[in-house]
Amino acid sequence: MRIHPPHRARGRAPAWRPLDRVRAALVAAVLALATAACATPQMPATSGFLGGPEVYAAMQPSAHVDGVWVDRMGGRALRTLQMVVLDPVEVVPAPGSAITDETLPLARSVADALHAELIRALEHRYPVVRSPGPFVMRVRAAITDIEVSGDVLGRGATMEAEVSDSRTGKRLATLVATDRVAGGGGNALDVARAWAEALRARIDAEHLDR
Repeated sequence: MRIHPPHRARGRAPAWRPLDRVRAALVAAVLALATAACATPQMPATSGFLGGPEVYAAMQPSAHVDGVWVDRMGGRALRTLQMVVLDPVEVVPAPGSAITDETLPLARSVADALHAELIRALEHRYPVVRSPGPFVMRVRAAITDIEVSGDVLGRGATMEAEVSDSRTGKRLATLVATDRVAGGGGNALDVARAWAEALRARIDAEHLDR
């Protein structure tokens, strides 16, 4: 006797089995996580120069500059500060940093270049002074990762910086920047200049409340 398959109504899609629905949900979840990972750049390894893990956890990728993470905490307080005391730029290797004893002197020379570029970027709008006082912010910065070959930086160069009230020490803004600010690697002076401009833009944004 011939057994015919059950009749299926024309035009009606087969019903999803529970297992199919579970698989579809898992696929959707994986795709969502992958999309989020691609959309949110991962911050590079941090040195602790700015403080504990909670300081870095509060930072978000900049909406305006690639390769920059920022946190604004000062609000109106930073807008009242019109001058700047600039500390010497330090070299503070992050865990896993490519900075070695052999390249440390070169990294320090890049730190000196960054200090000079910070003065150049800031002084026209925020006069650089020698001592803390009323209406004076303090800027600290450190290079935390860098690969140096001659005057060329390898990919992965990173700096961290903070702006605080020079009298109270209260932290008002933080910034982490990689070499992607300057297109990823390249001439040390170009990267230092791009880092300085990124920090100046961060301070400007606070004054303009952006």
